Amino acid sequence: MAKYSPSEYRAKVDEFMEKKTLEFSKPICERLRKLLLDSGLEEEYKWQMPVYSHHGIVCSIGAFKKHVGLWFMKGALLKDNKKVLIKGQATTKALRSIQFKSIDDLDEKLLRNYIQEAMILNEQGISYDFKQEREDLIIPKEFEKRMKANKKAWDHYQNFSYSKQRDYIEWISTAKREETKEKRMNQAIEMLEK
Repeated sequence: MAKYSPSEYRAKVDEFMEKKTLEFSKPICERLRKLLLDSGLEEEYKWQMPVYSHHGIVCSIGAFKKHVGLWFMKGALLKDNKKVLIKGQATTKALRSIQFKSIDDLDEKLLRNYIQEAMILNEQGISYDFKQEREDLIIPKEFEKRMKANKKAWDHYQNFSYSKQRDYIEWISTAKREETKEKRMNQAIEMLEK
């Protein structure tokens, strides 16, 4: 992806503000933009929205039909004493947003605190630990027994990433018939021996 100059980014965000915001959202987006720039963030345009950076991406502005969202990339790490940060979906990990339905919803003092905290996280190189939400993998006992009996298969399995280990476990565990489970365990051991 091409890197644009600050003036090219500014032009792209100006166009976003002009063409991709609705009448109610335009003043909200413009006020957020001013607040973010006044906080010392660099303005960019990615994923068809304004993005603001300081030692990495801090946040972005999204304009929707019924609200404007200020999305913090490391929102899950921010202190949310006022309980205004929203998790987008059940599967969302670090991303959090604050939603605004009118210009009156904007609390600039509160937003400055979130912005400053997010900037400090980036300055200190603190990132969200995606591994913290991983569930412990439960290997079916018979499959584990067979792998341990075959050192090459066991060693190979142990060197896999979490997601690849999970794929093997799910493939075996989701078999509905005992014959299918048996066949999958045998195939898995063969693949792991290679």
